[in-house]
Order: sequence, then structure tokens, then C-alpha cells
Amino acid sequence: DIIFTSGFSMWTLCALLYKLVKGATVIVLWDGCSDQAAYKISKARRLFRRLIAPSIDFVVSNMREGVEYMRDDLHVPDNKLLAHPYQVADLAMLDSGDFELNFPSNPRPTFLFVGKINARKGWRYLLDAARLLLDQGMHEFSVVFVGAGEQEEELHTRIKELNLNSIACHVGP
Repeated sequence: DIIFTSGFSMWTLCALLYKLVKGATVIVLWDGCSDQAAYKISKARRLFRRLIAPSIDFVVSNMREGVEYMRDDLHVPDNKLLAHPYQVADLAMLDSGDFELNFPSNPRPTFLFVGKINARKGWRYLLDAARLLLDQGMHEFSVVFVGAGEQEEELHTRIKELNLNSIACHVGP
């Protein structure tokens, strides 16, 4: 009776077609609004989203900017929008103690990357930024990568190449 989609894809279009036939409710969970994620530079994608947006029953975004994008760019009415955090981990999972960090100390602040280890997620930028901080004399921080993906070996290699072993680690999925 209720279909949750995670954006504007062909699957969302299929859900909306199912809605026409069976009367289901379609709710979009909108994760982000970076220029890349929102495809603001693509007129075709923006048009596709604007065409299907009126048929969506409700949109939940985990950030205020997501609601603004839906309202301002896609013209979704305010009564169909909600900004509410989701994808928040259970604290018990975060303190499971099932892993150890690969370096002796974990100085604060910690820059945490959680996601697939692939080119699209931009993990390289975080490592480059960490190297810049070290080059500028800032040493009291750490970088932790949580996730799996096809570029895990490249991540490990890049940590070594940039000489970040003392502040950066990958804990796995």
C-alpha cells in the first residue's frame, strides 16, 4: 500500500505507474542535495523530476536543504514535505567493540567517512584534505573510513602514499 523510493529513478516512475493501477502511496526519501546528487546541471534530469514530482504523495529529506530543493526547484508543495533526520545509527551498534582502529591513538576531531569506497563518493578528497592539514602543521585529528567497495585497495594504497598511516584508517563495512 505504501512504496518508499530513494530518489528519482526509473524505479520511482514504476512505483508511480503502480500507484495509478493499485492506488498505492508513493513516498520519496531524499538523501542529499549536492549539485551532483541533485543533478542541477542536467536540464533533462531536472525536467524528468519536475514531471513526476506532482504525482508523489510525500517527500522526506534528512536535511533542510533537501526540502528546499524539492520546494524551490521541483515545486513540491510544503504540505507534502518533511525535513527529518533518518539513517541515524543505533548507538548500541556504534559501541559494539567489534573492531579496533589501526593506529594507536584516535585524536579528536575525527573526520568520519561512512559509505561505499568508490570514486563517486569522493573518499580521495578527504585524504587530500588530511594531507593538507598535516602539511600546515595540524596533527591533532584522525580520519576513519567505514564502508566497503571496489576501491578499498586503492584507499589503503593512497593512505600509505600520502603517509597518513598515523591518522587515517579503514575499519571495514
